[in-house]
Amino acid sequence: MKIRLMRFAAVVLGGAILFMQPDAEACTTFQLTHEGQVFVGKNYDWMVEDGLIIVNKRGVSKTAFQAAVDNTGLGTPATWTSRYGSITFTQYGRELGPGGMNEAGLVVESMGLFRNTPNRKYPEPDDRDSVLAGQWRQYQLDNFATVKEVIESDAILRIRPQKGIHSHFIVSDRQGNCATIEFLDGEMDCHTGETLPYRALTNNTYALSLDCLKNDTIPEPDQFKSIERFIRAAKMVEDYHPGTSAAPVDYAFEILKSVSWRVDREWNGTPFTSNTRWSIVYDQKNRRINFRTHGNPRIRVIRLDAFDFSCKTPVKVLDATAALSGDVSDKFVDYTRQVNRDLIENAFTKTVFFPSYSATQLDVLADYPETFVCEH
Repeated sequence: MKIRLMRFAAVVLGGAILFMQPDAEACTTFQLTHEGQVFVGKNYDWMVEDGLIIVNKRGVSKTAFQAAVDNTGLGTPATWTSRYGSITFTQYGRELGPGGMNEAGLVVESMGLFRNTPNRKYPEPDDRDSVLAGQWRQYQLDNFATVKEVIESDAILRIRPQKGIHSHFIVSDRQGNCATIEFLDGEMDCHTGETLPYRALTNNTYALSLDCLKNDTIPEPDQFKSIERFIRAAKMVEDYHPGTSAAPVDYAFEILKSVSWRVDREWNGTPFTSNTRWSIVYDQKNRRINFRTHGNPRIRVIRLDAFDFSCKTPVKVLDATAALSGDVSDKFVDYTRQVNRDLIENAFTKTVFFPSYSATQLDVLADYPETFVCEH
């Protein structure tokens, strides 16, 4: 069985592949804990709602994607065999999702870090094996079970710049450990334990967001209400009281609703709306994913224990926007290249920032998942 990896928008230019992805416009992520239970809430705010939920397999050998354009500092591409299966959400092609949860209960979620952040910078080339920024999330979900392992991977893995992408991350494990991870001034910058008093993240650096919360200030302008959303989510997490608040999953959805976002905009004369497209609550102890979408507000539940993560069985997918409700674990269908190709075309067409691409160019993305190999 073969599979293959890439992340977000690929563009063929002069026969070469160039990764592109605009920074996410306004996303919010937080961790909520209660009596040993651990939950991560995530709003995905964007102009496109189409998406697939992918069941990624363990035992799959992979080599980090090597861009055919601007290979300066590539070094040695990372190679690995996935230790854990995972379930991820994606829009621009299989294996390209902004986040998900693996079968060990590890959650990795990402948000765009604003372009005007003065010190946002990925590491310079060095002796570590490298992986493009867009592949970093899946690498972590494939390989690790704990926040500690993710942080320690920086000693052997260099996250490599990728045109148009600069993300920062929340990582959470089943034991309740949590970290924000950013790449600033060419180094991994982590907040965890005592340096993470509020377990939330939006689109500014954690340090700036925390400073604004402590000083009870919101800057002007507050781009996409990033600081306001951070403060609201952080305080609502702190204010959770089991006796008077809703059940944890329901309360997490209340937080996500409180920080939901919408703006009507225009790009080169084309009007569009960006808003909260997906709201996801990961229940890490019970290994369940709860989610709803803008077009279908009914909560759906995915049980990781319902899936065979062996790579000897077919990859499964679910349309994230399907008119379903309740437990949808048995609604997944076998992955096909065509379902991936259809998603890619829909997502590219609806992303107004992107120019028109030929069928051949989009085929590059659809064909990309064919290079992974099932080892066991």
